[in-house]
Formats: sequence, C-alpha cells, structure tokens
Amino acid sequence: MRHYLSMSKDPESDDLLAKPANEKADETIVYNMAALAQKLGFTPPAQCLLKARKPDSYEYSTDDFEQSIRRIVEVLHCGHAM
Repeated sequence: MRHYLSMSKDPESDDLLAKPANEKADETIVYNMAALAQKLGFTPPAQCLLKARKPDSYEYSTDDFEQSIRRIVEVLHCGHAM
C-alpha cells in the first residue's frame, strides 16, 4: 500500500479539476508490484506487451504469446538490484 500513489493511472484529460498526486505512474513500482503478484501466484496481464506494439501490426498464436511473456519475465527476474 505504501506505493499506491506511485501507481496512479495516467490522466486521460488535461482539464481535470482534481489532479492526482503523481502525474504519471512510476513504471518501476508498477513492475515490482506485478513481479510480486506473479510470485504470489497471480497471473500477470498481457497488457504490457499489447501496449508496446500496436496489436493490429503483429499476429501471434496464443501459445507463442504466452511463451513470449514467460520468457520476458524470466529475463527480467535474472537481474539483481544495484
């Protein structure tokens, strides 16, 4: 819960009356929370990969897509904190 404010949704409009404490979400905090959720047994959403590339530009089979997500997560878990 201590990172809740760092995970705010990006504002959809500039003419908001009440603005969030953080203008944009801290991607590192969001990633760490997703890694923790996976470690605890939650299935991570595939939205990260869908946002990285326009979905209508690429085709993936369901198996390839799921395998790619697992490989990316495995690579990211190999890193060590500095």
